[in-house]
Amino acid sequence: MIEIRELLYSKYSIYDKENTEWLILNLLHELRIMTAQQIFSLINLEIDYTLMSVYRRLSLLVELDMIDYIHVREEGNTRYFFLTKKGHNSIGGLYSFPKVPEYNLNHHIEVTNYLIESIRMAKTKPTFLLAQSERRQMYEKKDMSKAKKGTLFHVSDYILRFENQMNKVSNWHFEIELTLKSQNRYTRAIFPKYLRVLTQKKNAQLVYVTPSNIIYNSLDTFKEYFILKQQDEKLKIDPTAFDRLHIVSSNEFTSVLKQMLDENDFINER
Repeated sequence: MIEIRELLYSKYSIYDKENTEWLILNLLHELRIMTAQQIFSLINLEIDYTLMSVYRRLSLLVELDMIDYIHVREEGNTRYFFLTKKGHNSIGGLYSFPKVPEYNLNHHIEVTNYLIESIRMAKTKPTFLLAQSERRQMYEKKDMSKAKKGTLFHVSDYILRFENQMNKVSNWHFEIELTLKSQNRYTRAIFPKYLRVLTQKKNAQLVYVTPSNIIYNSLDTFKEYFILKQQDEKLKIDPTAFDRLHIVSSNEFTSVLKQMLDENDFINER
């Protein structure tokens, strides 16, 4: 059974039908903006609930001004739900309140789709501990931080965390790449940062996922660039880091992730 406790691990609550509104509010707090189908997919994996019941709860929360929604004309009747300030305050929201919830809408929705699928697959492993959203990671980095105002923090789209019987942890970082960033950003910031993580954390994994052949080939080129530079003493890259840096086409994501989960020695405690 898949449980959304792994996603809402920072909040203690009883997970049952009487608490559905609380679950919806906290899912929206965690993931920013979601469709009814996505909310249904997560809740229904925790408790037996129908899509129609989810719609009724959403309608009630809209009436109470706890949530609101937008819809894109070209997409028919699909609604994208998000917290209002009242809803955010009602659950004691820890994360910053999004002033423009629809910003980068397609990316947020796609990340949530991959997150749901990743949790579904990871939950088959007894070592699976939790899933950490982008918002949770950002909160962890910024809370009590002495960084100057305007400092940019880079976090993954989401993380799956595994813990073995020796209490050792393995973080799997996921990046859903729908937009190709600048060459400078990849070569001077993103790839060096992740290669440091993979060098320092021998059990860490990085998975880049993209539906675009152009983005796929570009990411692969940047990976090859750093493979050629790995002898550079300034970079100090562990050669095994490249074995744990995966670039995956969207249509192969499920099969590749399944293979990774089945073959990884750490999470299978071999």
